[in-house]
Amino acid sequence: MKHSKKYLQLYDTLYHDIQSGALQPGRRLPSIRELVRRSGLSQTTVEHTLALLQDEGLVRSVPQSGSFVSDIAPRLSSLQPESESRPPAPEPRWNLQTNAIHPELFDMKLWKRCLRETLEDSDGLASYGDSRGEQRLRLALSEYLYRLRRLRTNPDSILVGPSYQTLLFILTTLVGPRQTVAMEHHAPVLARQAFEQAGWTIMELESDEYGPLPEELKKPFDCLYLTTACTGTKKKALRARQDLYRNLFVIEDDYNGELTYVSGARNALSSRLPQSVYIGSFSRVLLPSIRLSCMVLPPSLMKRFDPGLYAPMASRIEQLALARYISSGGLERHVRRLNRQYRDRCQTVLSILDGYPVLLDEAYLCVEIAGWTLPPEFGCTRTASGIRLSFASVALDRLEPAFLAVRDALEPLDGTGRLSSGVEFQTGETGGHAVG
Repeated sequence: MKHSKKYLQLYDTLYHDIQSGALQPGRRLPSIRELVRRSGLSQTTVEHTLALLQDEGLVRSVPQSGSFVSDIAPRLSSLQPESESRPPAPEPRWNLQTNAIHPELFDMKLWKRCLRETLEDSDGLASYGDSRGEQRLRLALSEYLYRLRRLRTNPDSILVGPSYQTLLFILTTLVGPRQTVAMEHHAPVLARQAFEQAGWTIMELESDEYGPLPEELKKPFDCLYLTTACTGTKKKALRARQDLYRNLFVIEDDYNGELTYVSGARNALSSRLPQSVYIGSFSRVLLPSIRLSCMVLPPSLMKRFDPGLYAPMASRIEQLALARYISSGGLERHVRRLNRQYRDRCQTVLSILDGYPVLLDEAYLCVEIAGWTLPPEFGCTRTASGIRLSFASVALDRLEPAFLAVRDALEPLDGTGRLSSGVEFQTGETGGHAVG
């Protein structure tokens, strides 16, 4: 199948060549630098493509040598007898993948009560609902965003959707085609896909640990996409550089911005900007399976949204349950409890991994270890640069044993286990909130 997006074209090309036998088992793939040159994609996107192929068992990474086709038999036909297919891979002993939250970290009892009360109010479930999102939820969100993020808005400026990527698709239709969006090179892959599919041009900006470099913001572009959920130094930089953003049209991706257990409480950047779009997600604050996100639009864009042209995007039952959860004060209590729990979990992990090149990714509840890898018994996110390990996907009584096992099993990618001085491992190498 031919895809219009280069990202999928690269994936399909490599996948087909491996499955058809054009790339034989053991053959070395072109280097990341070469794939970047051939495809025109960023290094982050190419690394993400290779990570997907690794997750499917089609590609393996060899330290200091590159990526190779795995030792598997090509699947020449989708009608291959089931008896010839490989058995499913065994479950990892330690699940530290970044796409899950352990149930003990969620207030399931109160959430069930909100769901039950919503279902008992059957009169409110007899129609499809509002394509902008349920009025009760938008009202609750407007109050919640002011209390926690100091973002002044009103219910009529809010759209509710199942994911931040869905809301980005809506945003691109409201803004219009042929726009140039500037972003840092490690911006989430799913955001890039949304903009590319809309026909927008992506301009990558050089950045440091504080965000886009000031001189880069002088380049010609229509809007600036910023991921503002972050740790320590970048939080301070966003405050210091906010005057540079004041005359720009900013799309603020505040993914799990309430989770500031290390960097400390902060206001949304959009609360200080005259012209911006704010997008927030609840996938890690609640559970990844509860698909709810929100977008706050300026009046000029909200006027372009015609409710008659869109069907309701998110589950009405979940929306009404979340409205009850927020109005009862349950969500704010839950956020305070999560910040305490994640602060303790994070400190435990950082203490165990002391001495390794660990970088905390606060919004994604994980640590990144550049230059190291783990054997298959550990479920984790593997990239060409290293590994990402979640401290939210395991029960508390298994957290310390899991990361002690990690420490004992870490294997260096570069032969020494240390990155050379001056080499920095950027966040978001796997594309960030792929399910956000």
